[in-house]
Amino acid sequence: MQIADLHFSVSPGKCRDTLITPCSHSDNMTSTLLAQVLDAERPDFVVFTGDQLNGQGTTWDAKSVLAKFARAVTDRQIPWAAVFGNHDDEDGTTRQDQIKFLQALPYNLVQAGPPDIHGVGNYVLKVRSADP
Repeated sequence: MQIADLHFSVSPGKCRDTLITPCSHSDNMTSTLLAQVLDAERPDFVVFTGDQLNGQGTTWDAKSVLAKFARAVTDRQIPWAAVFGNHDDEDGTTRQDQIKFLQALPYNLVQAGPPDIHGVGNYVLKVRSADP
């Protein structure tokens, strides 16, 4: 399963791009939806493809926000990986520091990537069928 653009913040989050009225605590709503989809689909592997963090001055404690987004998969013991989007390092925590924190979380397959490739988090994971 691929999940992109969660835009979690330290606060409960501000709603945007939704028709739900009134809308508050968007991070909680997103977490609930994510949990429901994971339970319904029961994926073998999840890839978070950027903008896990909202940035924009709302992610000043990146470690807590990274733990917040990963909880859905770690609670379900689902292997997962993540790459970065443009908002993930806006609030001062480097991608190098984020990689180290992500790698400390359970069930992660996150890699820093080869040193000869520019950037952090550029890596390849081979995905194979469960069938022979």
